[in-house]
Amino acid sequence: MNRTELEHIVRAACDILGEDTVIVGGSQAALAQFPDDLPRSVLMSREADVAALEDPTEEKALLINSRAYFQKS
Repeated sequence: MNRTELEHIVRAACDILGEDTVIVGGSQAALAQFPDDLPRSVLMSREADVAALEDPTEEKALLINSRAYFQKS
């Protein structure tokens, strides 16, 4: 995954969740912060971990995970 692809995922997640900001975790968090200075192994990942900033009932986690699941199928 490259920086452009990650930005697309972040925009889509924000749209799905109705949020302006999301949390990106895992190796793709490094891609977000250091796009030009990473080992190739980071760029090989095809997934990004994305979560809402606030989700006390985990409803948003279920929403984003169900959308990601059906996009793969």
